[in-house]
Amino acid sequence: MKVMLNVPYEEKNEAKVLGAKFDWDAKVWYCEDIADIKLFNKWLNKTNVICENLYIFKMNRDCFRCGKSSEVVLLATDRSYALEDNYKLNINMQILTYLEWMPRKLGDYMEKLRYYPSYSKTVNASYYMNHCPNCKCTHGDHFLHEVPNEAMYKHLFYKKSAPCRYSKIENSFCLPIKARLPHYDEVNSSMELLMLHLTHEDMENRASLNVTQKEINKLLPTSIREEDIVISGI
Repeated sequence: MKVMLNVPYEEKNEAKVLGAKFDWDAKVWYCEDIADIKLFNKWLNKTNVICENLYIFKMNRDCFRCGKSSEVVLLATDRSYALEDNYKLNINMQILTYLEWMPRKLGDYMEKLRYYPSYSKTVNASYYMNHCPNCKCTHGDHFLHEVPNEAMYKHLFYKKSAPCRYSKIENSFCLPIKARLPHYDEVNSSMELLMLHLTHEDMENRASLNVTQKEINKLLPTSIREEDIVISGI
């Protein structure tokens, strides 16, 4: 699949010499093969993962400030190429956390879902997060990604939890994104988290619940699929 590039007008000739092409319908530059991506690193906006498949996962959550229920979302992928793995194909389900950058047209769509950048004192940085439609309070990534009984994947570990919902994005390009990638098996074996659970009996975490990559890979088949999403230009 073609990989979207962020090529400024003044650098188009340089990109073209290296083999980049322009899609006149989507009005974006792209390279034709992920195998050649290192030639175009300059136009990846310092991103660290390229997603072939993208999903928007959804569930309802009570706002901790106003108490009202609203829909929260997150992005995930099950076919991706990470810089840290030398852009090898990864078919594991990965929830994209602390997301800092995405292509503008995708970002515009996510903003309609109240998912846009805000500053976090916890991490001392801005990243994409959910916002309550009632009180505008931010819902940071910690609970939705890290705390099992609050997370999007909680139905995998708590029998009484309803499955989350998801939609597949019908993208024509592999999309570069800057985010943290989860390493579920590493967290699962974390001695620090296991000891924390032992010293605080009521504190469940990813280590104590055996949240492994194998379990996370069940997220897609155990969730409810909704209508696919088409976003013009991606």
